[in-house]
Amino acid sequence: MTDPKQAAEQIVGKFWHLHDMNEKGKDYLNMSYEAAKACAILHCQGIIDEFPQGYNGNFEEKRKQFWKDVLNEINKL
Repeated sequence: MTDPKQAAEQIVGKFWHLHDMNEKGKDYLNMSYEAAKACAILHCQGIIDEFPQGYNGNFEEKRKQFWKDVLNEINKL
């Protein structure tokens, strides 16, 4: 994923349509769109929090900024 908006839509979509595997196959666990967004926000914040504070590595900063951009896009949905 390189586009923050596309990543935001994919992540929220995955939470919105969670699968529960049982012996009969896949059953959808439906949740509200707002609940899916809340899960996606927590997911992105967890990734952002994994980056060390004060580290200025170029690649790390670009990845951290990407996830901040994804978080902003989720909030816009």
